[in-house]
Amino acid sequence: MSYLLPPFPDTSSTLLNTYYAYAVSYRFTGPPEAYEDFYTTLKNYDAWFNYTPNFWIVVTKIPMSTVASQLRSKIRTSDWLMVMPAKGPVDGWLPKAGWEWLNSRLMNEW
Repeated sequence: MSYLLPPFPDTSSTLLNTYYAYAVSYRFTGPPEAYEDFYTTLKNYDAWFNYTPNFWIVVTKIPMSTVASQLRSKIRTSDWLMVMPAKGPVDGWLPKAGWEWLNSRLMNEW
């Protein structure tokens, strides 16, 4: 038996002064068509990156807690969701366009 958790306070009217990148990872338990609103929400942020399954990077001035709350409202309580700051440098194997997107939008901290 599952139940819905109370929503986090809505701070969507408060925007940050600059853009931030957030990594979004998830695991869904329902049928793909149940998550159309989730994907629409991801694509409605200012910029997004999705080169690997179940992993996105979104860029927005919306605070991370609000992004997590918005996405959480689009999934089931049996699903998993993780939203965290996305920062560089990054390493791995991706197409050139993927690296260009990441390097132009992620803040390198070391």
